[in-house]
Amino acid sequence: MKHIISIVVFLGIIASATGCKKTSESFNPLLLLGGGTVTVPAPPGAATVTPGDEQLSLAWTAVAGATAYEVWFSSSSDSGTALLDEGDIVGTTHIIDGLSNSNPYYVWLKAKNSAGTSEFGPMASGTPQYPVPAPPGAVRVVPGQTSLSLSWNAVSGATAYEIWYNEVANDLVTNLEYLGENITTSFTWNVLTTNNTYYIWLKAKNPAYTSDFGPVAIGIPVLNDVLDVDGVSYKMIRMDQGGIDFFTGVNDGGSASLFPGSYFIGETEVTYELWYEIYTWAIDTSVDHDGDSFTFDDDGDDDVYTFANTGIPGNDGTAGTETTSQEPVTTINWRSAMVWCNALTEWYNLNNGADPDLGTAYRQADTVTPIRSVNDGAIDLTPGAQDNPNVDILRTGFRLPTSDEWEFFARYIDDQQPDTDIRDTDEYFPGDHVSGDITGHCYPDDAGTSTVFGDYAVYYGNSGLSTAAVKSKLGNPLGIFDMGGNVYEWCFDWHPDHVNTQRVYRGGSWARTAQHLQLGYESSQSPNYEIEDVGFRVVRYQ
Repeated sequence: MKHIISIVVFLGIIASATGCKKTSESFNPLLLLGGGTVTVPAPPGAATVTPGDEQLSLAWTAVAGATAYEVWFSSSSDSGTALLDEGDIVGTTHIIDGLSNSNPYYVWLKAKNSAGTSEFGPMASGTPQYPVPAPPGAVRVVPGQTSLSLSWNAVSGATAYEIWYNEVANDLVTNLEYLGENITTSFTWNVLTTNNTYYIWLKAKNPAYTSDFGPVAIGIPVLNDVLDVDGVSYKMIRMDQGGIDFFTGVNDGGSASLFPGSYFIGETEVTYELWYEIYTWAIDTSVDHDGDSFTFDDDGDDDVYTFANTGIPGNDGTAGTETTSQEPVTTINWRSAMVWCNALTEWYNLNNGADPDLGTAYRQADTVTPIRSVNDGAIDLTPGAQDNPNVDILRTGFRLPTSDEWEFFARYIDDQQPDTDIRDTDEYFPGDHVSGDITGHCYPDDAGTSTVFGDYAVYYGNSGLSTAAVKSKLGNPLGIFDMGGNVYEWCFDWHPDHVNTQRVYRGGSWARTAQHLQLGYESSQSPNYEIEDVGFRVVRYQ
């Protein structure tokens, strides 16, 4: 007790003698006793190192008295070559990035505070590693006449891609062949056989790992013809077929075949850009549409077109605006689509030297005069009238596809046998699929439903309630786009359940559910019906 009293007295005397103040700079008598002295911290222990992609993640145990840490690293185990990664690090974790995968690195730590910095702690090491890449997603295939252009989305952590193929069947074992390695996300495969079917798979890889196969893609090099309408291009895919039998309907319960010959079908739905070019040409009274050297302005010639609708770009445009729009034309009834095909034929004949001279598909009762005028009135079944045209599908002019023609081009994969039908396994897309998606049905929603059908179709589930530019999704093996979704497409036929009252349209739309995407599904409406999710594409026979 005497010692304690003496110390207190002693401190009191010192305080009195110095006259200290209560400020941050005041004399602290406890320092005379060694209390609060700041000392240089001990070196940290070895860091725990977790390798990543071009980086090392570090963690370590805190050091008593340390307020910050320095991280040093080198590609050599000699600490004399070490580089300081950053300035002071507060906390006990850090990531060194920008490193080279597969190369080892060595790491040292220092602890520090206001009194100074420790020596290096013990060395730790780690080697950054490439991640295991995921398999590539769906491959976009655009056929040429003797080539296939492939493109796909980059895979995180991949530095290259392997391309594998099969010409015989959708088979990853038998007849599988290695095409090569590609370091970019696109590849053009040339010198292929026209009308041959190719099944294609990709793997993603890096120097450490190779992924599993991604989903199959199917491509068929096909002949094509490209229209140039005053600078507006429209590609038509050519298919030569000789009466091949195929299933029809959602459940593949029906059967049909086409008349043997060469068919051309639009690669896409008719865009507003193309519609507008032909529409404005067709209604121009100063143009000689039929090549008889007279115009309406000359003598009231009857070759000027009259449409029931002006059409709009997509679902939210205005007629006459966005004249370069790549969205499909909509809000046109069956009659306007039908007569527009005649206008395209007459434009072609006047601008291509009439070689070949295409015959208009839809004619009046005399079987000679093209139908050039339609309206949105009541159904008129008079022979040669707008709802009952004289038609011969073997005429070579542009026209709407028949329902069977539409379904054939939506289903076709390959006649592998060959046996003049596409009703064997893997030769066709089933009627409950989206055209182009071989992995599963799109409807109903159950354990077997495809998880990727939305890659092929703009529909209610992914459209944001709007049309999209044509070719925004993947195409089918023939390079035909939007056979499922975006907009419904008028076909020529009366619906079998509504003969003389409703025409067929097919394919579903941006506003409809997956049920309507089924390639075997037929919808129908009156030929004077017009709405913002119905358009069309064209075909012609040769």
